[in-house]
Amino acid sequence: MRFVWITLYDTDGVLVRKSDNITDAKQLDGKTVCLQSGGSLTEKAIEETEEEYGITMKKVYYDSTIQARDAFFGGRCDTYVTDGTAAAGQRASVAKNPDDYDIIKAGHGAEPNGVAVARGDDQLFDVVRWTVNALFWAEFNGITSQNIDEKLASGGPDIKRVLGGEAGFGKPLGLDDKWAYNVIKQVGNYAEIWDRNLGKDSPLKVDRGLNKLWKDGGLNYPYPWE
Repeated sequence: MRFVWITLYDTDGVLVRKSDNITDAKQLDGKTVCLQSGGSLTEKAIEETEEEYGITMKKVYYDSTIQARDAFFGGRCDTYVTDGTAAAGQRASVAKNPDDYDIIKAGHGAEPNGVAVARGDDQLFDVVRWTVNALFWAEFNGITSQNIDEKLASGGPDIKRVLGGEAGFGKPLGLDDKWAYNVIKQVGNYAEIWDRNLGKDSPLKVDRGLNKLWKDGGLNYPYPWE
């Protein structure tokens, strides 16, 4: 397999109960935390949090993240640590009332997740690579699934070129010239996909954080098309 592009940067998160009024990692001093045993990355996140704020947490180990999660929701621990998007998913799907819980960032890790294709399929590699690029490029240029036709009609030469206004634009990828237009029209730009599946319009309500465009303080940026 070959990884094409990082499409999601995850961080570690600590689930807490709103009723405990914990809004900052500093307040975790002396609290019990449920976590998977075996020196996981989430344990490192707790250790980094302890070192950063000069606090000590009481670690309660379990054989799996599922056991640790269930122990937390069962009231065994004050907190539970796992990947941030996983914490959001478990809050949305396991908690009886998701609104009773908050997620606090823990540690300094940025875990890369991305798309992989079979090694040797160079055409698919290129198609996936530039499709992801189109999603970031569209967001940067304010192009959405709703306004793309207007942008195609009134945008500058660069926008018209990428959206299919230049003959032969899709040829290097073996695609139709309007391939980028078709993708954005159907599923939206990166921000639209995020909001719909992970963000404010989804049950998970995950903050984009490092997944914002670089101009907004994140790590994502589109490559130039030249």
